[in-house]
Amino acid sequence: MSKPALVLAIAGVSALGLVGCSSSEEDSGTIKVAVVGDMTGSGAAVAGPLDAGFRTYIRSVNDSGGVNGTTIELPSTFDTQSDATTARSQYERALADSPIALANLALTSQIQAGIPVLTTADTPVLSAGPESTLLGPPPVPWFFSITAGVQTQAELQVAKAQQLLGGSLTGKKIAIVYVETPGGEAWMKSARTQIEAAGATVINPVPAPLQLTSFPQAAPLAAAAPDLVMTFFFGNDNVPGFQALQDAGYSGPIVANVSVTASILERAKNPNIYAMSYNPMVPPAAVSKAISDAGYGNFANDPWAEVGYGQAAVLVEALETCGEDCDTASLMSSLQDVRDFNTPEGVFDGVLGFSADDHTAVNAVSFYTWSSAGVTPSGDLVTRKSVG
Repeated sequence: MSKPALVLAIAGVSALGLVGCSSSEEDSGTIKVAVVGDMTGSGAAVAGPLDAGFRTYIRSVNDSGGVNGTTIELPSTFDTQSDATTARSQYERALADSPIALANLALTSQIQAGIPVLTTADTPVLSAGPESTLLGPPPVPWFFSITAGVQTQAELQVAKAQQLLGGSLTGKKIAIVYVETPGGEAWMKSARTQIEAAGATVINPVPAPLQLTSFPQAAPLAAAAPDLVMTFFFGNDNVPGFQALQDAGYSGPIVANVSVTASILERAKNPNIYAMSYNPMVPPAAVSKAISDAGYGNFANDPWAEVGYGQAAVLVEALETCGEDCDTASLMSSLQDVRDFNTPEGVFDGVLGFSADDHTAVNAVSFYTWSSAGVTPSGDLVTRKSVG
């Protein structure tokens, strides 16, 4: 059932975290958006900057008059505590006030725990992170992801590998290293399938544990003399992983997933690492300043703040298109109609967009590499085959 877009603000709404709204606006209609995220626990390093970027953009919209003259109301973020059991109850609480949309800042395991609640609510969810079971194909009608799922990441990494190896993988030997998680295993299977379909041989995939401290598997991998290594590590696990490959004598190209930051590339100091990124690895100064000026913290070198900023911009674009009589069903349609969207301040490389058959917004990415001159993009944008 569709829910109304506009809800009457009640007295004391500022205590709920109304963003960019003066007290005189408390008696007017507002557009209510719920936010759920891993604000504490293991996911906080991602959710914190996501939340800051999201709220900063919404605040700027409200300060400029809102969406079609109506203020967006953001209650305080419902904290999953990075725990799947807690996540389900927090999704229930977030949806209790019938928001027109839910902005998800939680990681995959929390999304999975909330699926029964979210399915029943049938409220559009615009997520900073993907969940492959919801993205299909075909996607469920209510779930939209700003970033790419593991299958799409694998597709883009394979495309970059083709660029680096002269345009073709035929006859090449490719090694793949992945973190031992459900997401890592799904990425490995997709990467293997796509590499073999491109005519290459996959050296036995090498699993790596979370919170990697050493990687002895690097020695036999290097001894197999691959033409290229593709990796799917998490965050700082990239550092010992890259170092182990280098220490084992591997000096060829490494095509990494989106978990690599500019600081990781600078620490590795390996010009043969090509790290995928949705955003400029050094966030635009204007965005970092806006977040700081709004009092949400200092995220000058954190690309997740850019993701949150872009996530909010896509939601606002859909709300503006949806119009004054917008409800949850029409907002889903408006999200599907977001096409060729250039994010403000260029916080995403390439344009974003959805369709009825594709609820992943990322259509193209850059790959960044390190040199003595700093961290810079390597070559042109790499585009998904499915969109272009």
